[in-house]
Amino acid sequence: MSSNLRVNSIVPATGTNVAIGTAGGTITFNANISGVSTFATVNATTVSATTITGVTTAGITTAFINSRLGIATNTVSQPLYVVGNAKITGAVSDNNLAFHAEATSATSLALNVQTKLSITSESFDVANCYDASNSRYTPNVAGWYFLRGACRADISSNAVLHAYFKKNGSQDFAIGNFMNVSSSQCATLISGVGFFNGTTDYVEFHVYSAAVGNTGSGVNVNWSGFLLSPTAF
Repeated sequence: MSSNLRVNSIVPATGTNVAIGTAGGTITFNANISGVSTFATVNATTVSATTITGVTTAGITTAFINSRLGIATNTVSQPLYVVGNAKITGAVSDNNLAFHAEATSATSLALNVQTKLSITSESFDVANCYDASNSRYTPNVAGWYFLRGACRADISSNAVLHAYFKKNGSQDFAIGNFMNVSSSQCATLISGVGFFNGTTDYVEFHVYSAAVGNTGSGVNVNWSGFLLSPTAF
């Protein structure tokens, strides 16, 4: 049985257990919900209100504050605006995507070929989109991303060392030039902006060496990135 209950506000008396609604029903609050998590059980699928204070979301499958906050839904049309402090006890929103990773061992560089760098140590990875075992970043939010990387290698003096961000295993969308560090070392820096669809698109860090050698490890080989602009809004 589905039922509706419409009230202006509910403020439970101290020590009183207030049961509201029935499973599958809809509750619309024209004003505020205050202190409900302590004294009441909201047993409904949909709750809307101007403000919600101290409300447990147990049993609520969809909830909105002024149509801006969505709980357990992917159809919210507007972002959540927070005035004042906010405390997050769960996962950070995917719209804050960012990562940083470093190499734990050297990568062997062959002559005159592009080599994917092995970068398997994550410093941080919001939303778990970095695949350390494959040294691959596959962001799960569609949008434009900024990426940067650095690589130092032990190769012949004045040998060319270029860096590439390669999208989906084939498309180079950024290139970084080399600079000599010493008689037997070169370094390359790279940055770029690319679009990723949030599902299948991925990026990997490659270098091209005009001499046989090895990369460094740790901070000598690292890359990072973050979401510049999502296309969801």
